[in-house]
Amino acid sequence: MLKQKFNNMKTTKLISCLFLISSFYVNAIPLKKEKNNELCIEYTKSDVTCFGKTDGKIELDICGGKAPYIVVWDNGCYSMVMNNLRNGEYSVKVCDARGKTAIQYIIIETPPQLQLSFNSSTKTFVDAVGGEMNAKIIGGSPWEIENTSYYFSKINNQSFLENSENLPDGEYTFSVEDAHGCILTKPVLIDFTLSTMKNVTSETTIKSDLQVIKMTIIDHSLCSVVGGLEMVD
Repeated sequence: MLKQKFNNMKTTKLISCLFLISSFYVNAIPLKKEKNNELCIEYTKSDVTCFGKTDGKIELDICGGKAPYIVVWDNGCYSMVMNNLRNGEYSVKVCDARGKTAIQYIIIETPPQLQLSFNSSTKTFVDAVGGEMNAKIIGGSPWEIENTSYYFSKINNQSFLENSENLPDGEYTFSVEDAHGCILTKPVLIDFTLSTMKNVTSETTIKSDLQVIKMTIIDHSLCSVVGGLEMVD
């Protein structure tokens, strides 16, 4: 009887000890902090590809808050995605089920207008004729290779003209294309000059109201072809 009583006491003490240990570990485990559920607006955007186009895009991703949400743009639209945007600033307001609001301002950008700057002191290589011209290509979105801008150009819709040293002076269609596929096409008067001698051309042949581009044709054996890309220093 005494032995049984002693065993019961040991069991009681063991249970009490285990209870204290378990209580210690429960109290020692830090409670997880409640996640920040603040309403916020995230987005991805695509800028306008070419000057004057309206192909920008904004797509929203609402985080936090409590669904459902009400989305209102500054132009009165209710949408998570906005397409066919021109360049400019847009604002969107989101309201959640608790009445909390968030506002985001988004800027859609556009590249500068693709242009030809005539009578430029900067020489631009034209692979179509294997020579240089005194017109500089500016604007658009050129290919950037080793901090140098490149454009793709054509003369009379051709990326390469054979026997360019024999081309007559006169009116041509000159077109430029950038990395986004934006194209500038202009009728121009081209005055060809060989690197060693001047083409024999009558004055009446080159009279025109068009802008004049002077092209110096270089010996093709001295040129390294750059796959139709025009280099701008």
